[in-house]
Amino acid sequence: MKVAGLLVVVLALCGIYSAVSQSFPAVYNITVEGISPEGIEYDPQNNRLVIGSTTGGFVRTITPSGNISVLVNDARVSVGTFGLDYFNGSLYIAVTNTSALASRGGRYTPGNVQSALAVADATTGVVNRFIDLTPFGNASNMWANDLAVTSPGVVHLTDAAGRQVWRVEVATGSVRTIRDPLFAVNGSSSGVNLNGIKPVRDYVITCATDSGLFFKISQNQTVSIVNNLRIQGCDGIRTTGKSPATLVVSTRARIYELASNDDFESAYILQSQNTTYGSVSTSALIQSGIAQQTVYSLNRPSTAPYPIERTLAINNAVSFTPSPSSSPSASPSPCGCASPSPSPCSSNNGGDVIINFYFADILNGL
Repeated sequence: MKVAGLLVVVLALCGIYSAVSQSFPAVYNITVEGISPEGIEYDPQNNRLVIGSTTGGFVRTITPSGNISVLVNDARVSVGTFGLDYFNGSLYIAVTNTSALASRGGRYTPGNVQSALAVADATTGVVNRFIDLTPFGNASNMWANDLAVTSPGVVHLTDAAGRQVWRVEVATGSVRTIRDPLFAVNGSSSGVNLNGIKPVRDYVITCATDSGLFFKISQNQTVSIVNNLRIQGCDGIRTTGKSPATLVVSTRARIYELASNDDFESAYILQSQNTTYGSVSTSALIQSGIAQQTVYSLNRPSTAPYPIERTLAINNAVSFTPSPSSSPSASPSPCGCASPSPSPCSSNNGGDVIINFYFADILNGL
């Protein structure tokens, strides 16, 4: 009876997590003045989505009911935010001074912080670590684009302009650069190179937007090309809770789930789906049941509104983790969901917010 009672309680808790995810509508249509949204993450601790912005780079939160607030308004971060990752109560932010990006009409000014890693409290938004990456690359051609917490205390970030990966030890601020001629294979001389990045087991997968090639970075920093896989325009990457893990990859107009039978020495497309709006920046994963995760994709058209839409269902996810993208090896509980790890936010900095909810398919297991 005790075992049965425990099972009922655990199943009930998993049902709570499922209900939490189901509270998100199928589409948000968001208008906020003065932003260019880039980067999206799910914060399971506070049950909300988090988005960044390349201009006016405040980090904002969005609740299931559509309330939006500024979470991180640190001046060091507001120069431009790109990739976001949640891990153990902290939000990791890839920061790049967009005023210096030549591709965006900017101009480099010596002495400025061009790229950095910021670590903020996911609840209060207070930045408690800010690590300058400028000394570890070509500041006039540098672009911290995406990032991943690859193990506790270790973060990998992609340099989309410098064709390199930074490996940062957060506690000490130690930075190591990973460079390899493979990163330039079939790439353009001025295009967006390394972009999305996420861990799988004890290695890291990243991709180059210009060539569409995927790369595996081993523990000893050896780089190899993932065979039989090329997705032009690949952007954000997420690691699912499956075992073995699969990857969700975003392009502007299509979302892919990738699988591998050989630890991503090679890979294949498991499923894919066109997006509605065709202007996806990157995507986030939300647990939407014991055995399902849902992909929410952030669109960045030239002008507002900026839709966030449900794009792909990932079935047979075996574990609920604080961040599916950050800790794919979290141990499952008896019902298949591991416990999540244990703000003063301003209003919206004066910007209006328009939110339209489209509830079609909500009852079909969102």
